[in-house]
Amino acid sequence: MGASGGNPYLCMAAVVAAGIDGIQRKLPLPDKVTGSAFDEANVPPGTVNLPANMEEAITAFMSDGVIRDAFGVEFRNAFLALKRHEMKCEAEAEEEGDKEWERNMFFKYL
Repeated sequence: MGASGGNPYLCMAAVVAAGIDGIQRKLPLPDKVTGSAFDEANVPPGTVNLPANMEEAITAFMSDGVIRDAFGVEFRNAFLALKRHEMKCEAEAEEEGDKEWERNMFFKYL
């Protein structure tokens, strides 16, 4: 699931890779969400929660062999290095009390 600051090409590549894997392995579709997915009562039991932060997202990415392999080693290493650098910048900004670091770092790209 992409966020407003997410790269739509990476999101689409992950969805395509997951879809191909599901077709090849003949996986059944999960139960559908009825109503708002923000209300947990509408989410089917056993549905995995999305990562809540970058560290959880990196762990999920590295734990999913289909998605991890779809991007290849070179891209994966560069992407993870970038995301770890962003996490370091965030930690440093929080230590300094900088509430605008994300805007200053990313706004020109959005």
